[in-house]
Amino acid sequence: MRSQAIAERLLAMFTDRARASSIVGDLAEGAREKGERWFWWAYVGVIASIAWRPLGGFASAAIGCWWGLGYVGSSFSMAPDGQFAGKALELFLSVMTAAGAISWLVFLFSVIRYGAKDRLTRLSLGFSVIGTMVGWFWWVSMVPAIAAIAIVVLVGYAMVTETGRRGLAALMGLWVAIAALQYAGLKSFRFPIDHTFGYKGAPAIYAAWFWFCYIVVLAVACLLCARVHHAAMGNRELVRE
Repeated sequence: MRSQAIAERLLAMFTDRARASSIVGDLAEGAREKGERWFWWAYVGVIASIAWRPLGGFASAAIGCWWGLGYVGSSFSMAPDGQFAGKALELFLSVMTAAGAISWLVFLFSVIRYGAKDRLTRLSLGFSVIGTMVGWFWWVSMVPAIAAIAIVVLVGYAMVTETGRRGLAALMGLWVAIAALQYAGLKSFRFPIDHTFGYKGAPAIYAAWFWFCYIVVLAVACLLCARVHHAAMGNRELVRE
């Protein structure tokens, strides 16, 4: 049935295609006796039980990044300027501040989507704490040294196991991808409005366009998290407690 094919494609957005096909097939078999209405009621229950984790992860990332954990783009303006540190130290602080902000986004999505014991979740939490420490206390002389030691320990811990190495590779890939995505979003945010309405365009239009970009960028970032996790960590939807 065409409706079942559509149901399968929709379900495959939140799980792998083989599992979606199996679930819909089981529901279709049961619907032969219980009817079409039963199929759709059961389908709604199944998709709700599967979809709440990715959707909940997206909501967690959206709310958390907005309320104080750092909209990713703000990380580019948090780093110190060159009058306080040498170029190498300034680069280190800038990179760690940006990586920490992105790691918060990854953590907020991953902890709901994959659970607290998932390696990507734990690594992103570790780097987000280090990045936050650097971003807030970069002016304290001991902070760069403490951050460097913490990074060595965290990376060393991750390199011990294969899952740790895969999780670290996934997180580093997400740093690059989300940073590029965010940078492009910030650069293109005002151009359409300024070009169409002029520099003094209506504030409401700016606000609407900003929220559109914010939600779209976060949605793509969460999708990247899911895809990268699947590629690096395998087909584990949740590491159970």
